[in-house]
Amino acid sequence: MTAAYEGQESEALCRMYGMLSPAKRRYRVGTQAVSAAALQRAPSEADRWTWECVYPQPYVGEVRALEAQHGLPKGLVHALMRQESAFDPVVVSPASAVGLMQLMPATARKAASELSLGFELGQLKSAPLNLRLGGFYIGKLLRTFDASLPLATAAYNAGPKAVSHWLEGKIDRDTDVWVARIPYGETRTYVGRVLANLARYQWLDGGDAAVEMLPLTLPADARAPADAY
Repeated sequence: MTAAYEGQESEALCRMYGMLSPAKRRYRVGTQAVSAAALQRAPSEADRWTWECVYPQPYVGEVRALEAQHGLPKGLVHALMRQESAFDPVVVSPASAVGLMQLMPATARKAASELSLGFELGQLKSAPLNLRLGGFYIGKLLRTFDASLPLATAAYNAGPKAVSHWLEGKIDRDTDVWVARIPYGETRTYVGRVLANLARYQWLDGGDAAVEMLPLTLPADARAPADAY
């Protein structure tokens, strides 16, 4: 390994952690080794290793199964996971969100109930359960908001009731304008980052042809029901 990668230590480290599958560590190595300028360029096969390092795909079997089960765009769960937890399965946020998909306990409990699963708070640090609940929940939000990724992603961060409120009245329904006018700065940044993550994961999966274009306008009648969570 050392001889083959002489002068390419960062690439060697990334590939080593890729073989060992600790995505959290691989991601940290990547963000330290790959310059911000390199990540501003469009990805290409010549520097594919940098993108694979900074955009790891842990738990890929479970993730692909969840995406198929809930009709999610391929790459969406990893895009959320990267932004939410940086692939740390046991992280707890200051707001008490837990695990890979950073689920709030109340949200996780309701999702578990819909899935007829037993639930205890300590279980949210279990990667399989956290992914299962998070995959179900983002699928629920996509159905609520007529498959609009910007709306569902915003709802994952700010809650579906907030997003419904932002859709009220006479608003500009151009997708880019609506995102730029999201009242919560954190959510506005979050939506942009998750959708950028998604595009890069799709590129890694199938090149330029796999990157899905977002609709230019938001769905006309998307609203969350009164009991949305």
